[in-house]
Amino acid sequence: MSPGAIWRALATERGNSVEKQ
Repeated sequence: MSPGAIWRALATERGNSVEKQ
């Protein structure tokens, strides 16, 4: 599992806000 996939899952759960930071 790559870090990008983990961040994507978190971003989807938080409303895609973490991915842009």
